Amino acid sequence: MVSCPTLQGDLTTYFETCGAGMIREPMPFAEFVASPLNNKGLSQVVAPGGGKKRSIELLYTTRIPESAVAENDTDLCACTDERGNCSQVYDIDPDANLSICEKIKNTSLRGICKPNDQIIMEKMAYMVDALERRIATEIVEQASFLAGEWNTAEVPNVVNGQLIIKTKKDSDGFSVNPFATPEIDFALSATGYCGTPVIFGGRELFQYYRTLLAGCCADSGIDLSSMLSLYGKAVMYDPRVANTANGFVGGQNIGIVTQPGALALLTWNEFGWNAGLTNLPFQNGANYARTLIVSPRLGIPMDVIVKDECPGTLTITLSAVVKVVSIPNDIFPVGDKYRGVNFFNEIKVTNV
Repeated sequence: MVSCPTLQGDLTTYFETCGAGMIREPMPFAEFVASPLNNKGLSQVVAPGGGKKRSIELLYTTRIPESAVAENDTDLCACTDERGNCSQVYDIDPDANLSICEKIKNTSLRGICKPNDQIIMEKMAYMVDALERRIATEIVEQASFLAGEWNTAEVPNVVNGQLIIKTKKDSDGFSVNPFATPEIDFALSATGYCGTPVIFGGRELFQYYRTLLAGCCADSGIDLSSMLSLYGKAVMYDPRVANTANGFVGGQNIGIVTQPGALALLTWNEFGWNAGLTNLPFQNGANYARTLIVSPRLGIPMDVIVKDECPGTLTITLSAVVKVVSIPNDIFPVGDKYRGVNFFNEIKVTNV
């Protein structure tokens, strides 16, 4: 009797793998930074398409400090004060890309039961997922250099630019500190936040806010859930922010807070540079194709190059260029209580 040949099928047909090959890993900070809610069109100016890039100079005027106001001025006809404005140039480096590639040989596809086009599209999906995850890490790494200052003239417990809070009572690992939320809210208000704050970070802040959601009353008699409903804000766990290798200091105790429009994500693509060249006396490459796709989670435009090499090798390369930029940290003048504020700040949980 001839044995039945080995059958071939997908593991996911018979097991629940939770989409292991492309499991939906948390990346809320990158999703926020890349979202239309946060971006106001700066990327379209810096990278207008067609393989072009621009530098844009944005102008701003710092507010006049109170110290400039004179008292008992006896000569109102005399004035020597001249005030100008400031500028910040935003641009992007097209060569600072992230890329991933894969080679597929026709001989490797001969014994696979799936159609070849399905195999190739699945491989591209896995590559896009890997590149998106790397972009999410890059966004966190770049953002770690952009954090601004708190208004330390009014906000207490700021050390090395980080707002220090306690989420638990001293020497009590089980009792929630009901005052951490108003401390954060005060710091945001005193620092001039004008939009809805969003917090991303490690385990401590995430668990603290989830405890408030499920809690009733603290030992002090404060209704924790009512407090959160009154002063609630979005608080999301982001393992990349909590990973000290990505730039932020504090590990699972770290938190970063911002508001829509304080950061911007710039992107650039090579695709489109040769559009409209059909009238020139040369042709596009006969063995490759170039196109542009948009990633599903972050909405990042990615260049795709597919090359067909004789005698039967296909190579696929994906690439993207991303750059996180922020409001300049000198939008307030020297001596101003808001000096260094750019509405992107760090919080650190320090329980004892």
